[in-house]
Amino acid sequence: MENGRGLNEFMQFVIEDVEKYKDNYKPVKASILERLLRKKANPSSLHPNFEDEFSIPGIGPNFEIIGDYKNEIITTAHMVGLMFPQAIIVEKMKPEGFLIINGHHRWAAAKQMGLKAMKVKVVNLVHKEDIERMRELCGKEKAVAFDLDEVVFSNEEGKMEEALPFPKNKQFTERIRKGIPKIFRALKEKGYDIWVYTSGYGSEEYIRKLLTNYDAEPAGIINGFGEKRTKEQKEMVKELMDSYKEKMHIDIGGVVVTHPDSKEYQHLEVKENGSEWSEEILGIIKNLK
Repeated sequence: MENGRGLNEFMQFVIEDVEKYKDNYKPVKASILERLLRKKANPSSLHPNFEDEFSIPGIGPNFEIIGDYKNEIITTAHMVGLMFPQAIIVEKMKPEGFLIINGHHRWAAAKQMGLKAMKVKVVNLVHKEDIERMRELCGKEKAVAFDLDEVVFSNEEGKMEEALPFPKNKQFTERIRKGIPKIFRALKEKGYDIWVYTSGYGSEEYIRKLLTNYDAEPAGIINGFGEKRTKEQKEMVKELMDSYKEKMHIDIGGVVVTHPDSKEYQHLEVKENGSEWSEEILGIIKNLK
């Protein structure tokens, strides 16, 4: 366990780094090559996210967790060449370096242990300006949202569309739930913009190409929408959906519709979770006004 002085010094470093960059930070889209080739970074080039609980005095960091990670570094360093074995998720930023998206405690352990390199995965998150760009290209008054991970993707036998033909199946290994292309087409015919969100960090362009290859192109994509999403980011998505007169959310359990006049919610339950799921959803969509 770190002594009190060491903990205070590290927390002071975090506070100073946050103060230095929080009003001078801008996300930068990393190229495909950089995302593919950048596998390592010096911990000193990584910056704590000022919106993450880790960086807020009185809430984080958790030094017990950091201590556990430091012990893991000690026990595994001989196998991974003095490098922490797990990659942390980062986003390229201006004026320099990378902003930590996920993995603050692992970064803190590596930094305190004096490691000169650690594994990273560079991602491009969808930000407010990206959502505004996609929204401008849509222009409809009705929107529907899908959870990409729990609804659109599927890994259960009998519930999936066929794999994409060669060579596309080598680039896009995911398969989508059976009937999703029909559902997307039916929604577009009803005048809906289709938005998908995911807790994963797959790039917007990759997800769009994947779905388009299945003839299920969405209007917009929001990635990294998990527990680590900040209050500001969640409000950003709420503003997006509120810009539509009519909203709908489709999940495995059914359809939730927000009526434009009364603003009341209506939940239309789906009983089937097998191959008949999409047919029930299509039936609900067909009966929508």
